[in-house]
Amino acid sequence: GRGRPLAEVHGLQGQLQDIADRVLSGDLERATGSAVGQILNVKRATIATGLAVREATEVEARLAAIEEALGIEPGGERAR
Repeated sequence: GRGRPLAEVHGLQGQLQDIADRVLSGDLERATGSAVGQILNVKRATIATGLAVREATEVEARLAAIEEALGIEPGGERAR
């Protein structure tokens, strides 16, 4: 379902906050924190892209079902 990606995003937010806190406290070098932060941001973007693709696929399927129910050719005019 939709819960897993959202849980992953919340987990990434927590990790990013932890990295920021550790860099600010001096427990983690800035360069290391920056590199790990960039990697986590790429992972976040990948999750967001996956959600967008899944949503578009679901919308396309729903639209096709509506068109079929109304007797409309996909992307076209009503069948006569």
